[in-house]
Amino acid sequence: MVFLTLRVEHYEEKAFEEGLFYNIDQMEERKAKAQLRMLAYKTTMARLYNRKVCPRPIKVSDLVLGKTKVSDSMRS
Repeated sequence: MVFLTLRVEHYEEKAFEEGLFYNIDQMEERKAKAQLRMLAYKTTMARLYNRKVCPRPIKVSDLVLGKTKVSDSMRS
């Protein structure tokens, strides 16, 4: 004996497909909104970080720590 649920009894294929297409459209809109929010967040974080950075002018006579290159690959 099989008992049908209300969902199974009132299932309509066409309405189901329309719902799927609607969900796909909504998903693309939500992705676009999320991308805009992420861009706004990153811009705000960069602005707040750059506000705290103090630029230091470098003169010709200043000592600057530079990157070194390994001349012999066997020695590190």
